[in-house]
Amino acid sequence: MITVEQFVKKYGDFIAVAGTSFEVPAGAVAALVGPNGAGKTTTIRTLCRILRPTSGSIHVAGCDLAKDPLGVILKSTIAAQGARGATVLVSSHLLSLVDDLCNYLVLIRHGSVLFHRPMEQARREFGGPNQSLEEIFFRLTSENA
Repeated sequence: MITVEQFVKKYGDFIAVAGTSFEVPAGAVAALVGPNGAGKTTTIRTLCRILRPTSGSIHVAGCDLAKDPLGVILKSTIAAQGARGATVLVSSHLLSLVDDLCNYLVLIRHGSVLFHRPMEQARREFGGPNQSLEEIFFRLTSENA
């Protein structure tokens, strides 16, 4: 079950989520929909503990996200699946999360695969001085690439 109560997320003076409340019952497969800028991504990122709420409370499976490290559990679960030989595909705009979790990179632009090899190979070939995933991403996806 997911319970969101008076959830607010602000970035400075900008209010991304304005005191929203909702519940999703246990066992439900729910869709969070709305137009661009509605707060969907901010809400999901907060549910995954990537972001912290400005105020309000969020509970997942009875765990208060302000107190329980669900994000750590998620990362360790994904890493454990990979370690046992399972194939895991993660999609995210958060390059730091991808950098923490992944050891293989499939990078696409305009519907075409630009690179699909181990992350270390991407760092060697395209990483620049810091060998960061951000440098790799911008180098391979820029319009001049």
